[in-house]
Amino acid sequence: MEQMGAIDREPQDLFSFKAGSCRLAQFPLMDVASNAAAKHSRRGADPMKYFVTAALVLALAGAASSALADPPPDEHDHKDAHADHAAPPKKAPPVKNKQQTIDREDTHLHNKQQVFDNKDAALHKEQSGLDHKADQLHNEQAAIDRKADQGHPGLGYKSHGLRPRDQGRVEFSVNLFPAHFSVGRRFHVDGYGYPGGWYAHSWGYGDYLPVGWFAPQFYLDFGSFGLTTPPIGCEWVREGPDAVLIDVYTGQVLSVANGVFY
Repeated sequence: MEQMGAIDREPQDLFSFKAGSCRLAQFPLMDVASNAAAKHSRRGADPMKYFVTAALVLALAGAASSALADPPPDEHDHKDAHADHAAPPKKAPPVKNKQQTIDREDTHLHNKQQVFDNKDAALHKEQSGLDHKADQLHNEQAAIDRKADQGHPGLGYKSHGLRPRDQGRVEFSVNLFPAHFSVGRRFHVDGYGYPGGWYAHSWGYGDYLPVGWFAPQFYLDFGSFGLTTPPIGCEWVREGPDAVLIDVYTGQVLSVANGVFY
């Protein structure tokens, strides 16, 4: 029992414990084992037994020291390593290339708009030419009607026939429509639109209004202004402050109602 107590105590002399970890003494493993065997040999114990015991204890201590020196890998490190092997993120397309694409599309749309504008201008020019030709034809026809109308004012309709609005009307007569007269009442009309090229002029019986000044859109609602029903082929139109009765085929002035408008 005394020897076993010595065995239990002796190995403890070979180590020192500090802060929960095993630290080897500052001498080689074989020297430790030899010294322990010699010491116990002097006490009469079996030296081989102590040598083997000391070697075994030192081996276990070395394994424990190595385990403490190498801590287990951290979970964060494992994640970082996994992240290193992850697929690289997709690269976003360069902003410069996107801007170039937008610029090209904008230029393309601008070119298209120019083409449309050019076509529109060409159509407008063509329409203006057609309108000019129509005015020329109308002037030529008015000149023909005026020659035929000499001595027969207000009868221009005879070369064109009756209009639907001529139903119930009578032929023009100087006895029915005086050259000048007043209606006794004046009217104010906002926003009246005169024909293009219009100018103020005092018109009288036998004059001829310019072509376009007596187009259908300028006919007056004669009943609203105290005017008599116009004769066949004739209409009232506004010329400044006056209402003028004209032959719609020749433009000849047949009667003037003075001061109807203010």
